[in-house]
Amino acid sequence: MDALQNLQIRFQSAAEMPPPYTHFYTLTVRPLPDRQLEVAFSITYTDRDELDADEIIAEGFTADDDFDWKGKLPAVWHPALESLVSKTRLQPLRADRLPNDRDFFELTIGAENDKGGQPANQPDWQYLTQELIQAIYEAAGRERPFELTFVDIQRGTTAETQLTASFVKRELLVKSGQRSKNLPWAELQPLMSEVYGVQYLYEEALPKLPKRDGQFLNLGEELWFELGRAVVDLDEPGAVARLRKALRRLAE
Repeated sequence: MDALQNLQIRFQSAAEMPPPYTHFYTLTVRPLPDRQLEVAFSITYTDRDELDADEIIAEGFTADDDFDWKGKLPAVWHPALESLVSKTRLQPLRADRLPNDRDFFELTIGAENDKGGQPANQPDWQYLTQELIQAIYEAAGRERPFELTFVDIQRGTTAETQLTASFVKRELLVKSGQRSKNLPWAELQPLMSEVYGVQYLYEEALPKLPKRDGQFLNLGEELWFELGRAVVDLDEPGAVARLRKALRRLAE
């Protein structure tokens, strides 16, 4: 029997979260007979009347980030959700008892009138939900697939590796020189941890790829970040070294 049933996720950011970040969303998923997913998503950002437009934009948002979408995601999403549902046990959730630094995250499995709760494996649900939301934005045309380009220039020899991650297709494609390969989707999460586990110094970033020796990273924008100069350790020593190792492994 198919373990995947109708799902509803309700989220509210922690009470201590300041605007423009504070928001709530509802995400519903209904499996279809062909194993595609019928999805509805609505997100609303709150308390922004306290800020002017320049302050909101300076934090990387727009003047209006509220968003509603209904559509379908391909059948490749079905096994991931089905597997997680089969491992999930719901616990009672009291919103009025949550600490100010805790997000509200409620999952309902089954019919709309079924009682929801907090999944015991909440970190797994939060991560998969973020992937789902990214897929929704990609399907809606609001965001492109994640792109990363790593260029290693040594003694005049240039080696370039490109990675594209489509959240809609759950597809991870790597091109290195004349070779291309698909990696298991599960390899994206540890890679992203390394990519965003460092600090990017925008004041040191370059508008174009230089021709001198060095290792340079582009994250889908116009800017290039040199490892060791514009990419530095954040909190933990060795973060840049781990990122460099992960990027070199992609090219293998």
